Amino acid sequence: MCAGAASTSAHVRVRSDLSVERDRPLRYRFYAPGRGTAFVHKKDSRIPGSRATLGARAAEGRSVIEGRQVMVSREGQKIPEVVFHTREGGAWKDIKSSDIFKGRTVVVFSLPGAFTPTCSSTHLPRYEQLASVFKKEGVEEILCISVNDAFVMEAWAKAQGLSHVRVLPDGNGEFTDAIGMLVDKSGIGFGKRSWRYSMLVKDGVIEKMF
Repeated sequence: MCAGAASTSAHVRVRSDLSVERDRPLRYRFYAPGRGTAFVHKKDSRIPGSRATLGARAAEGRSVIEGRQVMVSREGQKIPEVVFHTREGGAWKDIKSSDIFKGRTVVVFSLPGAFTPTCSSTHLPRYEQLASVFKKEGVEEILCISVNDAFVMEAWAKAQGLSHVRVLPDGNGEFTDAIGMLVDKSGIGFGKRSWRYSMLVKDGVIEKMF
């Protein structure tokens, strides 16, 4: 079992290109150069198969392990090229990823859905409040991405009175899927949505991902 084996050592090389370490008391980090990092909580790692099998699945971006989702870091990777179908001033406007990220420093955060309680009362407003702090650190734009359609995101931005955060609808989940953060919330009637995450992106490359 992964949990039992990994707990005996702080760092274990399980394959020539894959390693696993216990970076917190109840969490394990799987890393494969060029393919990303996956974090698996102890309670989620008790599955059949070896450490190497679990780590390989995670590091290769197969983020669903026995029905559970793990976050795969994309640090060092390029932002996926997609087209966001947005609404601005009552009209359609298509925006490519490269138009947003090329040659710029951008903070991105994502959440499960527009108009949902925590997203509306805490998550989005806090980024709006901290816009000046980000600007002092060289951030040129703050983006909120959610798997919602353009009309919903436009209405949410108006309802929130945003002036510093730009909302981007990922209606088909293409961006979210390409970045490995799409999750199935069908059990509560949401369909496919995004996990909560944030990124610092510089010139189209993900420098930090949380």
